[in-house]
Amino acid sequence: MSKTICEDCSPVVFILGFLNSKEFHYATLKKFYEKYTNDVTVYVSKLYNQQFWPSGDKGDDFIERIYFPKIKEKPNAPVIFHMFSQNGGLQFYYLWHKLNEEEKKQIKGLIFDGSPGTFSWHPTYYINARFFMLPKEEKTSLNYWFYHVPTHIPRSILYSFLIFFGQYDQYSERMAEYDLPHNQLFIHSKIDRLVRPKLIKKFAEQQVQHGKSVEVKEFPDGIHCMHFLTNRKEYHAATERFLKRCIGEDVYNCHIGKAKL
Repeated sequence: MSKTICEDCSPVVFILGFLNSKEFHYATLKKFYEKYTNDVTVYVSKLYNQQFWPSGDKGDDFIERIYFPKIKEKPNAPVIFHMFSQNGGLQFYYLWHKLNEEEKKQIKGLIFDGSPGTFSWHPTYYINARFFMLPKEEKTSLNYWFYHVPTHIPRSILYSFLIFFGQYDQYSERMAEYDLPHNQLFIHSKIDRLVRPKLIKKFAEQQVQHGKSVEVKEFPDGIHCMHFLTNRKEYHAATERFLKRCIGEDVYNCHIGKAKL
């Protein structure tokens, strides 16, 4: 009987990756969470296309094939989301729309890494996104530069105009007004060149105004969504504190005790 209770209280963790990443990129983070639970799922949506425009995908594959079946298995377990960049944030946004009030209550904590925030109208953010988010092997070819320089720099300028005049879908503006889960952790780099740090902070401040328990972890340097690899010890420490706060002392102590056996 005690084993049933213990297994039922173990959290369910979903790691939602950034665009163009692979599941294996999150292996060390997944291993960290597995100290507390066997239910850790890594999923990478493709909610933006190669031009960083919304792809039209509404995240249904994750929602219907992965999330709902898992929650059906453990309807009483606390759920934690760990999201990377706007790709992860938008996936959660679509999920939130599909949940009823009881299903929303099951989600006990949100970790946002490098998101959410309104898309900046400054063109350098899209130039950076295009030239730094693609695999390194593609950038060794001259064809890469001959194609991308004349196409994506003008496109970045076009995006800036569209955003400035309100023609780009800003999911985070709507999500900031939702009654999201109480516990939230925001992680970002002070010098992030893909998502503007002050816009992430603005979202976090709005959550504080809504009465949420918010923590912001700002790294002084480092690139977008890479601190879970480059600053692993500090990153895991912040995540561990947050997890303990979300699931409570009893559940935390239960599962950290199991990990040490």
